[in-house]
Amino acid sequence: MYRVKSTETADPFVKVGIIKVRECREFGDQNLMPLIDRLSALGCSPENFELRSVSKLHDTIIMIQYFAQYTDVDSVLILAPEERVLATPALMEGIVRLQCQWNMYVTVGGAERADDLQAMYSMFLEMEQAAPDQLLDLNIS
Repeated sequence: MYRVKSTETADPFVKVGIIKVRECREFGDQNLMPLIDRLSALGCSPENFELRSVSKLHDTIIMIQYFAQYTDVDSVLILAPEERVLATPALMEGIVRLQCQWNMYVTVGGAERADDLQAMYSMFLEMEQAAPDQLLDLNIS
């Protein structure tokens, strides 16, 4: 999916997948509305937010895959304490693999990550626009 958009300002069309983790309920409850408020203040349209819940942190990998494969979200935020995710190498490896595979920014934390979502989305768009066109090999053997 390639879209050409201006990256000079916050993009109101960015679609954000938000994963609320039930085992981190208190963190999620404290950060969900401030996150939505900050994204809205940046110009993101609330109808472009897709909220899903999972039971455990390790379930976020499946939800990220779902967002990548079956929705058109551009970025994903795992609404959980960053130190908990960083302390789980297998989870971090899965997140990095999905980011690279789907060229989709995934971050962890709370409302403080709203600006990062916009900045990284803009950077991803710039990278896509700067990438050379794929050359197809039309040789028939």
